[in-house]
Amino acid sequence: MSAIILSPSLEERVISKFDELVTKGEIIYEPSTTDTKEDEGFKFDFRLVPHLLRKPITAHDAPERKTGRGNNPFLNPDPDFVLSESDSLDASDLSAAWSLLMHFEKRHMMIFNCGYEAGSSQGHKHMQLWHYPDEREMGFPLFPSKATSTIEVTSDIGNVPHQHFVLRLPSKVDEAVLVEAYGKLHKAVEDCHAKHGGGPAYNVILVREWMCLIPRRRCGLEKGAGANAAAIIGMVWVISEAEKEIWNAEYFSRPISHFRGLVTSSKKSQDKHQGPECEERTMGKGTDKLYITHSEWSSSDAYSASAGAGVRADASGHAAFKRLPFNFCALSLQPFTTPVCTANGIIFDHENIIRWLLKHDTNPTDGKSLKQQELIKLDFAKNDSNEFVDPVTYKVFTDNTHIVAIRHGDSANVFAYDTVERLNIKPKMWKDLVSDEDFSRADIITLQDPQNIESRNLSSFKYLKEGEDSGIPKEEATINTASLGSAADLKIMKAKEAVAKARAERANAQSATSRDKSQLSTSTKKTATASTYKPTPYNATGHTTGLAAASLTSTGMTPHTSAALALMSDEEYLLKRGRVKEKGFVRLATSVGDLSIELYPEHAPKAVWNFIRLAQKGYYNGIVFHRNIRNFMIQCGDPTGTGRGGTSIWGKNFEDEFEGPLKHDTRGVLSMANKGKNTNSSQFFITYRATSHLDRKHTIFGRVVGDDGTSMAVLKRLEETPVDANDRPKEEIKIIEAVVLIDPFEEFWKNKAEKERSDKEKEERKADDRTTWTGKRIRNDGTIEKDSGGGVGKYLKAAMKNGQHEVEEDEIVEFVDEPEEPVRKKNKGGGGGFGNFDGW
Repeated sequence: MSAIILSPSLEERVISKFDELVTKGEIIYEPSTTDTKEDEGFKFDFRLVPHLLRKPITAHDAPERKTGRGNNPFLNPDPDFVLSESDSLDASDLSAAWSLLMHFEKRHMMIFNCGYEAGSSQGHKHMQLWHYPDEREMGFPLFPSKATSTIEVTSDIGNVPHQHFVLRLPSKVDEAVLVEAYGKLHKAVEDCHAKHGGGPAYNVILVREWMCLIPRRRCGLEKGAGANAAAIIGMVWVISEAEKEIWNAEYFSRPISHFRGLVTSSKKSQDKHQGPECEERTMGKGTDKLYITHSEWSSSDAYSASAGAGVRADASGHAAFKRLPFNFCALSLQPFTTPVCTANGIIFDHENIIRWLLKHDTNPTDGKSLKQQELIKLDFAKNDSNEFVDPVTYKVFTDNTHIVAIRHGDSANVFAYDTVERLNIKPKMWKDLVSDEDFSRADIITLQDPQNIESRNLSSFKYLKEGEDSGIPKEEATINTASLGSAADLKIMKAKEAVAKARAERANAQSATSRDKSQLSTSTKKTATASTYKPTPYNATGHTTGLAAASLTSTGMTPHTSAALALMSDEEYLLKRGRVKEKGFVRLATSVGDLSIELYPEHAPKAVWNFIRLAQKGYYNGIVFHRNIRNFMIQCGDPTGTGRGGTSIWGKNFEDEFEGPLKHDTRGVLSMANKGKNTNSSQFFITYRATSHLDRKHTIFGRVVGDDGTSMAVLKRLEETPVDANDRPKEEIKIIEAVVLIDPFEEFWKNKAEKERSDKEKEERKADDRTTWTGKRIRNDGTIEKDSGGGVGKYLKAAMKNGQHEVEEDEIVEFVDEPEEPVRKKNKGGGGGFGNFDGW
């Protein structure tokens, strides 16, 4: 092999130069997160690298760079002498690559993307040096490492969905060995392309132990997600969650076919998986159209006259399906009060199923034998609104939630399957999240699976099909089975009951006398006027509940006539930005000393709430710092210690909080690690320097403080801790305990209660100051309020005002002395003339 002399300090100088350029912002580097996916035995390590979005590729991406004689500003040599990316490797290329691999102490890999269709991003010939991944962190080895032969080309490694050619390298390697191995593998690639079709593109991966070549057909997915040599062997770097979703949709929803489109398939994969339809999909054909074809319009799924008699038949079949809500007893078809279940997840109310078993000794839904001893008591958790929730994430259960129970003898705790999968199954932590008891996969009972709802189909229940009496007394079975087709039917029934009750009350009210009615009307008007004004609750939103509008437009809603404002929960109220201004303080007791953390809920309330609540429940206790990069940052918060795990206090990712003045402008800034936009969970990092390029990409919610310098000294010890090739501390550093010294949200409630008490006292003192010694109030204009009435009658008026008209009062008839009528004078007969006419 040609002698290539490399400086002994090359690796150290490269890393130092790298750090310098990152500090200057000339190299784009940010923390990344990983996630492992598996499909039909082939595993992928997805690494989310958002800063790749800013990678310049063309001259338009970096206009400040001079292009020189060529059109590509990234070509350092004279463009006239640049070799094409599609040129194969020669002896000098292999020698240079091997020299670097053997020179560096840390393990690396050399990759080469030959041709555009191999995933090459530049038009010139170039090789890339990568860190070899930490297989413990990924959780699986790269598949070429399974090859054993140094002579025969290996092309049939199990579970690999695409064609591959691998040779293991002998213990002693020189230039001739490399050239011979490359020649064998390259010949295999050419033969494969000739046999199965495809161009000259292929990938090369070279490490100290093996060399692998993979023939390529396309450079990436149809929707823009690319795949280079690293991705083809299972290390996929994606720019965003959106690109990752393209992989999920394109690959994991139709296994194996994705890679047949990227590479030339093996014969075994073709025989097993490939078909005309699948090949058509992988080449970009047969995708969904933006219009409905005639065949789709007239198919059995359509709703038209051209669909034929099949539609009506199918419709009748769908109409027969009636789904039992998850919180209903499968026997009484009513909401359960004391739920129990069978080993296969059928839920009954304890009293109802016991009554059935006394007569039948069978499961009423399927007719199989069932004993009372086989019933399992279910422990559901509820929130403040009396709704069934997951006890860990507090996510409300619905008819579309995948619900499971973890059995411990004759009882079981109920969870959302998503919680059990993420916190038990994936991390292989087989302890009940509520009781901390051990369990196995066999103890997981599925109560409701939205993807398999046949178990809750009323039409399939044996006792209903055969018309058997459920054993429930008639007065208890007041709900018609046909009304369980939807939740709207239940709401209609409740509305009818409410209307009937209101009618009965009105009928009773009509028996009152007309006098009582008039008094009641007057009193009611006064009372209604007084009661319509209510102080606005502190947690009221700016919009109504919408119940009045909904009940007006839908007969399935309970009637509502008030436009009441919707109320926020206490958590929603506290997490409004700018609400809580008190700062929080947490002490992180680490294995190298204590860090004092100051938190800023005013600008990042959700991040602070999440951090404090996780700390209070002991989530961070014992967690290791899994990534430490000198002159950049140290990262923590993943209970698995791999950088791929962790969950927020809500059990899901929460959004970024960039509004406010906080910047990554100093040492000791505490910020959220993420996988991209709005993907914050439990992981966080602390900076070792100002990192302005992270502003508005990571949520800042605190910083390291300490007047005596103790915390900063601990931070310095953390930075100086030796790390391995993957930036993982060689000596384990962990958080012993996270102690919340000041909870800003609790302080807010205390201050609010104190302010309300103080305001009330001020109002009372103000009222006392405006009241005379006779009990009369002084108006604002200085006049004194007069009594509305006096004498005995004021008590009767007060009684009427307070709504006491219901009490029948005795009618009081006043006694009045009538004056005597004056004695009428007799008219004396007058003299002549007419006189008066009284005698007429």
